Amino acid sequence: MDILLTLPPHFASYVRKHKSDYPSITEVFSDPDNIKLGSGGGTVNVLWQHGITPATMQGDHLAPPVNSKRIIIHSDGESRRLPAYASVGKGFMP
Repeated sequence: MDILLTLPPHFASYVRKHKSDYPSITEVFSDPDNIKLGSGGGTVNVLWQHGITPATMQGDHLAPPVNSKRIIIHSDGESRRLPAYASVGKGFMP
């Protein structure tokens, strides 16, 4: 099962550089620079960067290939209720 994680850009870069410290995370993504996509746009962005595009979908509906399992964890964002954790992402708060 793939675990796809969204993080703030600087922390996503850190996790990519220290991949061995986070073995369960398959890939790390972040929103494009200076753009906040929200959960729906962020999900599409993650799938697109992970290589799942409408051209790779099967059939007439937008469904991933049958044997693929992915968990997308949105940990990027403004964290308005938890501003102290906005810099590392909500998924890494204690």
